[in-house]
Amino acid sequence: LHIPPFFLDDTYADLYSRFKKYIEPSVKHGPFSTIVNYQLLNLNSEAIAEYAQQIMLSQVNAFKINASVGYILRNNETQELVFYWSCRNNQLLFPQPSLINCQHDMTSFADSIVSIDLKTHAIFPNSKYSFIKATNITFYLTHLHGVPIGSSRTLPSHLIHNKGLYSLISAKRSGIPYSDSLCLFRCIALHNGATLQALETPTKRIFAQYCEYVDINCYDFEGVQLADLETVSRIFDIGINVYEQNTDRVSKLVFRTVKQDN
Repeated sequence: LHIPPFFLDDTYADLYSRFKKYIEPSVKHGPFSTIVNYQLLNLNSEAIAEYAQQIMLSQVNAFKINASVGYILRNNETQELVFYWSCRNNQLLFPQPSLINCQHDMTSFADSIVSIDLKTHAIFPNSKYSFIKATNITFYLTHLHGVPIGSSRTLPSHLIHNKGLYSLISAKRSGIPYSDSLCLFRCIALHNGATLQALETPTKRIFAQYCEYVDINCYDFEGVQLADLETVSRIFDIGINVYEQNTDRVSKLVFRTVKQDN
């Protein structure tokens, strides 16, 4: 994630200095959640949507997300300024978090933020207060470990254009996007010597072997989780490594099976 530098608004320098830790851009990673805070220079809906897309591209597993906005109010009688920081307990933008399992989900979430009036989510102590500005937006992510992000999504351009990778987002001959969550089995078929031009028959044969081994109906298949990869490794006697790669094409190992192919 790209985290921009902190900007001190001279008009409200005192508040920005006192509450810098709540306003400045930051990312905090935990074992089950991530908190990403972006400073808002204005109520630019397009910028907020872009922040949401950046978060989506940084994730490898499905997750739930909600957001909260920090803001400044003014007492119209005393002219006193009051800062309310973003909070996941009582100032969330939505009553329920959104499940993000594919690019479409994240686009819908970003669009829902753009469509609402952030000012209406401010908590006013009484009618003497008026809204001055939003200072930051905080995204709260809850990771769903082992739940893969759906296969029917658009990959980041740095992966699509990486000549060292098969992106496997659509059929080579027809160009029709894949939507069946079988890309792991396509990878195995390629590993076994299949070509992109004749990939579907060996893929379906390998998939049928998997379903028979784990005793599931093929029509009930919803994808392979990280926790299932050891089983896949044993079935097909192959080593499996899972990596994530950022926009600088720096790769990080996420998972590997006990068996490794030399």
